Amino acid sequence: DHRNRLNLTLNNLASFIQSPSVNSIDTLTPKEEEYCSDGDEPILSGTGEVSKDCTELELEYWAEVLAAWTTPAHRPRQLSALVRKGIPEALRGEVWQRLAQCGGDDNFMDMYRILITKECSCENVIKRDINRTYPAHEFFKKAGGVGQDSLLRISKAYAVYDTEVSYCQGLSFLAAALLLHMPEEQAFCVLLKLMYNYGLRDLYKDGFECLYLRLYQLNRLMEEQVPTLLQHFSDKGVETHMFASQWFLTLFTARFPLYFVYLILDVFLLQGTETLFQVALALLIMYKKDLMQLDFESILKYFRVTLPKRCLNEDTARQLMKMACSIKIKRLKKYEQEFLELKAHQDKDDQYDNEVERLKNSLQRTEDEKKRLEEELSKV
Repeated sequence: DHRNRLNLTLNNLASFIQSPSVNSIDTLTPKEEEYCSDGDEPILSGTGEVSKDCTELELEYWAEVLAAWTTPAHRPRQLSALVRKGIPEALRGEVWQRLAQCGGDDNFMDMYRILITKECSCENVIKRDINRTYPAHEFFKKAGGVGQDSLLRISKAYAVYDTEVSYCQGLSFLAAALLLHMPEEQAFCVLLKLMYNYGLRDLYKDGFECLYLRLYQLNRLMEEQVPTLLQHFSDKGVETHMFASQWFLTLFTARFPLYFVYLILDVFLLQGTETLFQVALALLIMYKKDLMQLDFESILKYFRVTLPKRCLNEDTARQLMKMACSIKIKRLKKYEQEFLELKAHQDKDDQYDNEVERLKNSLQRTEDEKKRLEEELSKV
């Protein structure tokens, strides 16, 4: 049974990720032509007003926490509970930087200024991505405007800095969410921390192997938490990567309304990878009843169109995050070990198959040589 799961993860997913239609901007980045006012179309990327208003009581709580938070590494005791309720929009820029442990390092600022002057081989790809990033938001609407220019610089700087991964498809959504809260030098610092310290870049490395692992873990968690939905997906031919790859690779920033995106980033910056699974499971649990009624095409459309629209309501978004934070994720290490063991078996099987193929070819060459010799001898 576990072997079958791995086959789904490694074989189907490998062909899915490596196919041109998937490992491309067109899949990770919603296209402008996808959008219209019709109820059957997705909401525009970057949709949703986020108010900076908050109560005096909230501000008092946060003022106390920020005063007690003297060094980024030593978080005040009450911080986690406050972050999980949602950081006030007016304070997000500062709190995100502190959570990511970004200090005001002048050397870092100098490095960024140098990076943005360097040539970038994937500039055209980045430009194409940027044109489709948060077109619903005023800051990013205009080609050649301040927002798009900042986004281009930060994306190019990352591509130059990280020579192994370079520019990741869909990275511009995450960068855009950060740029809406802080100047680009600081946004670049938080982006680096997210990619390196929080492990997001691992999802793109080594032929997406870490992404396969995360999807395998999600599959196993679904077996625990929503087994009937997982069975329904299996019956209808829906595989986890078909909806969760984009969630994980873009940290939910590509299609969901900004209010919900920011709540997810609050918690992700607080606690890391676990948040990916908690949010994915909360979405599946809350909308399980709807999904259970749908066939293959309708399920995929639900994930692409309906689900982001459900999150437009702020109360719904908060309810989802409250549910997400309450979900206990206990067996990630166990599932990782399972995945690695199964992959080792898979690799051995592949190695055996390759060896058999090599022997077959060798025997065929021997047979051909034998026939050639026989023919030559017959002519003597």
